[in-house]
Amino acid sequence: MTDQERIDRWVQDTLDLIEFANGGTDTTWGAKRAELGHSEPFNLEYIGLGNEEVTKTFEANFPKFRDAIAAEYPGITIISNSGPDDTGTRFDELWKFNKDQGVDMVDEHYYNDPSWFLGNDERYDSYDRKRPGSVPWRVCLARQHLRQRPLGSCLHDRP
Repeated sequence: MTDQERIDRWVQDTLDLIEFANGGTDTTWGAKRAELGHSEPFNLEYIGLGNEEVTKTFEANFPKFRDAIAAEYPGITIISNSGPDDTGTRFDELWKFNKDQGVDMVDEHYYNDPSWFLGNDERYDSYDRKRPGSVPWRVCLARQHLRQRPLGSCLHDRP
């Protein structure tokens, strides 16, 4: 997305979302939240920017969102992402981008068969602790496997 007017609106929408979640009832969006029946703030602490990014427009637009959030809500932890794969060129590019941007956390958002997760249970043991924190925010298992054995996708069978 390169339409600056649209991007500016989305950045403002993001700030409005945070105000809705955390703002006092004396703010525009905090008042709207109270009007909808929840007068107390939700105390939002984290916000994810991006989702399964495969295009370079994410890198171009991310700083606009990050900078606006950091300026208005410095206590919010920003979570970026590393694309839809667990390895590869795009995964490496996004990790470098996230490190260069100084993001707080990275959502490794990949889709793999349950056996992959079982075979990679030590994946994060070797991660550099100085790079942004990594969270396997969403663990998405192969749909075919979920249809065949939904409980088996959540639990490992033991002999």
